[in-house]
Amino acid sequence: LIVAAIVLFMLCQFIAMSGQLALIGAASIEPDEFRPGFDFLGDHEMLPIVHEAKRLVTLRILVFIFFVLQLMQQIKQMIKKPIDTMREKLTMLVSGTAAGASTIDVLTNDEFASVFREINVLLERQRGELKCSTLRLEAILDQAADPIVSFTESGEIMVFNPAAEAFFGYSRDEAIGSSILRMIELPPESGALCGDCA
Repeated sequence: LIVAAIVLFMLCQFIAMSGQLALIGAASIEPDEFRPGFDFLGDHEMLPIVHEAKRLVTLRILVFIFFVLQLMQQIKQMIKKPIDTMREKLTMLVSGTAAGASTIDVLTNDEFASVFREINVLLERQRGELKCSTLRLEAILDQAADPIVSFTESGEIMVFNPAAEAFFGYSRDEAIGSSILRMIELPPESGALCGDCA
């Protein structure tokens, strides 16, 4: 609505400027000076007032073009920012990293508000499912009778359950982040195979 008002204002200014130019031109030409084929804006023998009016019109047209370009840039930003926000949040939803994603603040009731609300519902649903899944996995790990140890390719321990604490004799805090080789004893000939793990 604001953009439409600005465009309408600029159009009215342009029409008023054209009307002023016509009045200046008509007032500056004497009736006996009018001759067929007189080029009002391009005649080499222009009256000074017509020449000044032509400069004024040119300046106004340049200012008008500048404002039109600025208006187009603002419209682009008004559309681009909400779309970028939607793309960012939807990418988080698809990639499964919605746990750290914040919801979208819906400040206005425009065309994007309903889409933002739906994305927020999806974010909250995915967070809930992730939390439920995490709690379920923690319960399984904590209640398992067998030792469960998970580690990276380099041998860094990431998961160490209570049964593993009892089996290996290390607390979870001591084990997490340390090397798996600290927990187990490998035969001497395997040292060459696992040199990067040490």
